[in-house]
Amino acid sequence: NKKLRAESFSMKTAIENFNHKPVVAIWGAGNCTDLDLHKISAFATLVLIDREVWRVQKARKDYGLREKDCMCVDLGFWDVCEEEELYFELLLKQGADDAHLAQYLENVEQTLSEQNHELSNVCNVFDFSVVVGLASQLNARFVGLLHMYEKDLCAMPLVAKRLMHMNESATSKLFDCLLASTKHAIFVGNERKRGNQSQAEYLDLLAKDWSEQWEEALLQGQYLEDAADSEIAGSRELLCAIEKSRLDGHTRIVHREGFIWPFLPDCYYLMDVFTLETVNLL
Repeated sequence: NKKLRAESFSMKTAIENFNHKPVVAIWGAGNCTDLDLHKISAFATLVLIDREVWRVQKARKDYGLREKDCMCVDLGFWDVCEEEELYFELLLKQGADDAHLAQYLENVEQTLSEQNHELSNVCNVFDFSVVVGLASQLNARFVGLLHMYEKDLCAMPLVAKRLMHMNESATSKLFDCLLASTKHAIFVGNERKRGNQSQAEYLDLLAKDWSEQWEEALLQGQYLEDAADSEIAGSRELLCAIEKSRLDGHTRIVHREGFIWPFLPDCYYLMDVFTLETVNLL
């Protein structure tokens, strides 16, 4: 039917080319409450990645999986310490101004950027990687504290600029790790737009139109330049990193579509879901 999504595809046939269970890394797995680890582990050796390793370890235990079938790790590519977040909250409590808050965030970012994460340690260790909704969370706790203390980012231009730069640095590190560690394909789920329940139907129409545009473009060997359209901080920067990798010849987009994620009863996301084939040059 000239469609990119082949109805004949199945995990069983997909792994016939492997002489072992493919290793699938799930980045930012958290509590795994939205993952059926039993179903996935039937087809793959799992690596659950989260900076709070105890969460994924608990999930593994709850599912009764063995360590050799489901490894739990923190790769530490953007390791914000709880103490750094607590100190930022203290500054907010003390009424620190825009310049002081921005300077503190700059110091945190510099420390994180200088962390010597050796990409060769994870070079080509995963067959596939899955990353859904992670880019928007890497610096989210700082943003959450600003909202908690009713700070208006529009009135804090220095902090807003610094947070944007932090998101660029964080997503760049994330994508560098994804690219270095993944042999075959990266499956991405990225938030593009947020809406409430009353906007769900409108978002659903956007998702369908989005999917049709991308399918037609990919069938014709074309691409839609659209990274700047994303409203979600972090997700927007990840899209820019992906676009750069495509232009540099590191990845190929082979499938892309949109769908609606009812994240909370009154919070809906238009999700940008796509598959990147890796052309790993490391």
